[in-house]
Amino acid sequence: MKSGCTVQGQALPAACGRWKASPSTCISSTAVVGRSLRFQHHTEDVWRRNADEVAGEIDRVAGSSGARLIVLAGDIRARGLVKDNLSEASRALVSEVDSHTHTPGADSADLADQVNGRVAELWAWEQQAVMDRLAVQEGQANPESAQGVEAVVHALQQAQVDVLILDDEALSERTLLALDKEPWVATAKEEALAAAGILGEVPAPAALLRAAALTDARVLLVPGPVLPQGIDVAALLRWPSGPVVPSS
Repeated sequence: MKSGCTVQGQALPAACGRWKASPSTCISSTAVVGRSLRFQHHTEDVWRRNADEVAGEIDRVAGSSGARLIVLAGDIRARGLVKDNLSEASRALVSEVDSHTHTPGADSADLADQVNGRVAELWAWEQQAVMDRLAVQEGQANPESAQGVEAVVHALQQAQVDVLILDDEALSERTLLALDKEPWVATAKEEALAAAGILGEVPAPAALLRAAALTDARVLLVPGPVLPQGIDVAALLRWPSGPVVPSS
């Protein structure tokens, strides 16, 4: 009689070969292996269901918040399952870090440091991309940019600003007028339209940030040396500035 047994068509000599196989020992070993496989399959199903739920929640939060970075940490296999279940848009934002806070001796501070590092990398990349766009506009006849408080305020009044670039420390002593309706901000009372009331004179950074938020503009806060010399605020525009009209 040939020793050994099979489970689901697979030969398992290792399972039965250690025994001087009798029908009883072979049946016992088959049952043990069968239970082990069922448990393994059940565990894998649980992992997949959990990964699908986590991925769905990440997609929801990322989509509703406008997230620009998703950091995945933890067990490498779990990360892979979650990433595979993310939407295409979310996967494009993923950055993985090799940190697992649930393992013995794990340091949560290390995870925080790695996450902060990825955020800093993204911020630096976005800053450089914006400043490159701003540099390209210099010298253009009808640039898609504005520089200086007056020019940026005028663009904000037209809801023309795509990205507000601000050195808030340099403008800390400058004030602007906050308005209760469009155009939301003004440099002087004469600029306030008849339909807009003046809420008050407020620090320039607060007035500019408020107008940017009310016109759906993005904001980039930068240190002084990043902007051209003598410029405290600039903006990338949604459409080009018109040609200068010569005075009569």
